[in-house]
Order: sequence, then structure tokens, then C-alpha cells
Amino acid sequence: MKYAHVNGPLPGPKGKALLREWHEYEADVVGFQAPVVWESARGCIVTDVDGNTYIDWTSGVLVTNVGHCHPYLVEKTCAATGQLLNNYECANVQRIEAARRLVQALPNHLDKCFFLSTGSEATEAAGRLMKRRTGKFEIIGFAGAFHGRTSSAASMGGLAGPKRGYGPELPGAIRVPFPNPYRDPYGWCDGGPEFKSYFDYMESVIQANSTGSLAGVIVEPYQGAAGFIFPPKGWLKRLEQWVRANGLLLTLDEVQSSYGRTGRMWAMEHENLQPDIVTIGKAIGCGVPVSAVAATSDVFSCLQKGEMSSTLGGNPVASAAVSAVLDIFQREDLVRKSAAMGAYLKERLQQIAQTCPYLGDVRGMGMVMGIEFVKAKVARIDEQADGDLRLRIERMEGDGSVDEPVHDLVVLSVGMQPGTDPRSFVGVDLDGDGFIKPADPKLDATRTSVPGIFASGTAISPKDIVDSVVEASAAAAKVEAYLAATAGARPQRARPLISVSELGPQQLATVGAIEDAHHGQ
Repeated sequence: MKYAHVNGPLPGPKGKALLREWHEYEADVVGFQAPVVWESARGCIVTDVDGNTYIDWTSGVLVTNVGHCHPYLVEKTCAATGQLLNNYECANVQRIEAARRLVQALPNHLDKCFFLSTGSEATEAAGRLMKRRTGKFEIIGFAGAFHGRTSSAASMGGLAGPKRGYGPELPGAIRVPFPNPYRDPYGWCDGGPEFKSYFDYMESVIQANSTGSLAGVIVEPYQGAAGFIFPPKGWLKRLEQWVRANGLLLTLDEVQSSYGRTGRMWAMEHENLQPDIVTIGKAIGCGVPVSAVAATSDVFSCLQKGEMSSTLGGNPVASAAVSAVLDIFQREDLVRKSAAMGAYLKERLQQIAQTCPYLGDVRGMGMVMGIEFVKAKVARIDEQADGDLRLRIERMEGDGSVDEPVHDLVVLSVGMQPGTDPRSFVGVDLDGDGFIKPADPKLDATRTSVPGIFASGTAISPKDIVDSVVEASAAAAKVEAYLAATAGARPQRARPLISVSELGPQQLATVGAIEDAHHGQ
């Protein structure tokens, strides 16, 4: 049975008319998306207004961890809608229940939370808490970090896009490098668990830029928007120790990394981190706009009545979604499924990487898996202390000179149906020419329509998802190479985003990607 069907050129006639009307009235300022007007979605299947169906490879951009329109989530939010839509800051039954459930789901030291509406709003709240609690104003962030698009959140982040053209940043933003084990020319990822070279350099940057008013540090467990960069094992714990030694506050941005994405409910659990503040968003409502900032009672004690509020934060419908999503995770054992599928996926991709001359790196944990393509590589496989394999890649031109590679990154996220054993999956082979060849000739090879956005003609099975992911990856790399050749210039870095695994019944996998420099061509 085929779940994805595209009946003609995109957009279809209804979609084309609606897109024209959309751009007539609403500013056309969102990122590039496939020319498709969504009408409905269930699990990981999207239907557009022209009757085409797709496998959603974006998962609502990291949002729908339990799948689109999970019946239980729909039931609970509809019930709340029929009762009460908004009551500003007054207490409501759903809000009280959601606060209790969220705090109980968090590590024990985080004993208070506050509900907001978006991830950016949660970041703003975290920044205010760090400044208010310490009485200081400087916040250390990391190059490549993404914490949101509002002014303070963008200032704390380390990407140029959200800030370019808007004038000076907010005062007090200090950025330091984020260690990348795959691209580590200075050896900052070596020497764990102390990482002396890295922290010596970090301190020199801070010393040169700080006015002596350091309030705290904000960091992601892994950098999603920068290319799914995972720091070396133990680095986050060492950062936490450095923060404590310097009397600062630590904020962990778990907007993207929480709710099972890394094989744990919270990414902080992998290294037993104890941040003072945590930002939570996206999957907390799985499509219903809601976010939260969680912290210790000590941190929240700095605020007086009325110092933090939100018009829509904690409304009954959003609060009902918070509790419903936690119910689904518990009932369907989604965190365990994420860890099991992630272990299988990583092992298979590492096997492919050993023979594919263009697959430079496989990185990730749980349902966060990035594969990075390069023009060419000379691979040396090292056994790491934690037992994982890592490819140390040298990218060389034919004459031996170092060449900066094209950074094509494809990010994988595959879910598991109840009762599925990942060991039973059929393997795939990726030859040097970059084309998928199924290990079992009786299985149809997957074909993709728009690489990195939607898959067309894919049979719903875990094996097919893995096939389609790798083939789409190879296709994306070839598109980049073609564009570079025809434009006479090396393509800029592709910037895909991880999609959220759909781990519940009837829900399979998604792979998400956002725009890169060539989508407009």
C-alpha cells in the first residue's frame, strides 16, 4: 500500500489559487516551503487541497512528536475549548494540572515552571530570570546557537540570519565557540573530561569582552540550526562545573531537544546536568501553541507578583494539551522507542558511512541523527571511549591542498510502531555512485519528489523510511553539486533542521529540512 501520492505538478490548481490569495494579503516573509497548501494531516500523512498525500518530513518543524492530530490530544483540547478559551492570569483547572504534571516530569531539582506561548518567549523569560536573579546583565552564548527570533533571544543566539539588518544587538551578549568534534582544527574536543584547551580559550574570549557583569550562560544540548552539532561527551558537564565555579546561572535550551528526541525525556539526563533554568517548547504542545520556562524555586524567588506574565500563556486549551501529550508519552512508551530506533539507525548509518565516499559524518543520539556529505574524504575510524565509532575526515583536493567542502547535511528521524523490533529491519546499501540499492530485490526502491521536504511513492515501513532518507540525502548532494557547477561557484552551506520522530501508533518517521541558499533558484 502506498501512502504518498502526487497526482501532477505542484502546486495543483486549488493550491496555486490559494497561494496567490495568501501572498496577496499576508506578507510573504516566511522561509521557503514546498508549494503545497495543507488541508489535513494525521500521524505523518499530510493531505493537500488538491488531494495529494505526502509523508511529512518536517513534523511541523520539530513539533509533532506524537504525530499530527493524535486522537487523544484532539479529544482533550476539544473538550477544553468547549469549556473555557481564555481567562488571562486567573487560575484554571487545566493550568494547575499542567503545571503539576510538567514539574513531576522534570528532574527533581526543577520544582517550578511558568507557561508562555512560544520558544522565543521562553528564551526571553530565561534571560530576564538570569539578569534579575544575579543583578547583572551579561549572558554568554555560543556561536551557531539558535534561541529564537525576538530581539533578546536573537542576541543570545549565535546565528547571523535572525539579526542581520536590524542594527546593534542588546548589550551584554558574549559569544564563544561551540565545540564540533567533526570539525575541530584547534583540538578543543580533545582532553576530556577537563577540555583544558577549549576552556582556556573560552575564558580568554570572555575576559576580552566582559565588563565584569556576567549573569549566566545559555546553551543547547546540541545545536540544531547550526547543523546538528553534538559537543564531545562530557563537555556539557564540564561547562556546568565551570558555570558553578564562577558563580553564574546555567540555562539549558531544551525547546528542541526534549520530549524523547535524544532517547531520554530530557537531553540533560544523558550527563545528569542540573541547570538552573530550562526552556521548553515545540513538542510540549505537539501543535498547540505553548511553551514554558522551568527553574528552581531559588531562581524564581527573585520575582515579585506581576513581574512575569503572558496574555495567552497557561490558557485552558494549551494547558490541556500539555497534560495530554505527557499522557501519550507515558501510555505509548515513546521515550524507550526513541532510544531503540535511534540505536538501530545510528549503527546502520555508520555502516553505510564506512563505504560511501561522500558520507563524511554520522552524528546524533536517539531520534536526532545528522549525516553530513562532503565532496570527498579520506576516512580514519577511531574507537571512542564510549564505544561509538567516529569518522575523522580529511578533505583533500587531488593535489593535496586542503579544500573547504560543501556542507550538505541531512537529518534523520525515524519512529517505531508498537511491537516493531529494530533488529528485524532489512538493511540498505549505498554504493559510491550515491544511489540506493535495496538489499532485498523484492522491495521497491523509494523515490522522492522534493528531496528534504516531502517523499512521494514511499511504502510505509521502517525499512522504506531509512531508504528514502538516504536516497534523498544523496539526491540533495547531487543537486548541490549541479547548482554549484551551473552557477560557477561553490554552493553555500545547506541548513536542514531535524524533524521530530512520530513514535505513536500508526505513526512512522519524518525527516525535516529547512531552506538553504539554493531553494530560491
